[in-house]
Amino acid sequence: MNAQQTSIYAMFTRTFRVLDDNKAIWSANSKFSDNYTTFSNNIKGIGEAQKQQETDKTGITQDKGTARETLAELSFEMASGIRSFAADNNNQELELSVKFTEAGLASMAEARLTATSEMIYAAGAKNLVDLSEYGVKAESLSALKAAIDAFKSAQPETRLAINTGSQATTDIRKLFTETSNPLKRQLDTKMIIFKKTNLDFYNAYFQARNIIEPGVPKKKEEAKK
Repeated sequence: MNAQQTSIYAMFTRTFRVLDDNKAIWSANSKFSDNYTTFSNNIKGIGEAQKQQETDKTGITQDKGTARETLAELSFEMASGIRSFAADNNNQELELSVKFTEAGLASMAEARLTATSEMIYAAGAKNLVDLSEYGVKAESLSALKAAIDAFKSAQPETRLAINTGSQATTDIRKLFTETSNPLKRQLDTKMIIFKKTNLDFYNAYFQARNIIEPGVPKKKEEAKK
């Protein structure tokens, strides 16, 4: 949710609490009760959509971050072994081709990190027979290959998360409209029923209906009494 939606959602929840605290006053009115039920269900829908949106974003970010860290670490370990082997054999071309720091690998763009790790893997596979004493073995190659594959697979998930987030944004926007309409056109207009008999409830309701704008101390009246 953006800042404006967050402020409106806060208004929704305040209004809901006022209505919920005063059920004894309006529960006998079936039409008011129906409007309240619709309003309540929509608020729950917004909350669930927003929560799912944040959960998806957090989960994808954490998985992708872990995959990147693992790939950078394993790539650096293999590159270091290859580099040491190359130095011992005065193979400057090979030595320079795998001259990376772990931090440098971790900070690379996705495509570059993938390509660099695959290059390091290929160099390791090509010289495997001579790399055992440098800490590069068959299991090292398997681990790096698995890390490369895991990092690659995280990229489509990230794109899917972006698409899913866009859909969630659309859904939330729709729910906001579906929640505002019953308030303005139904509950607000029915509140006049209680103005003479339950003035405190009436005033509390419309006080809750004020939207507090982000960074603005004064309240903007969203509903007209």
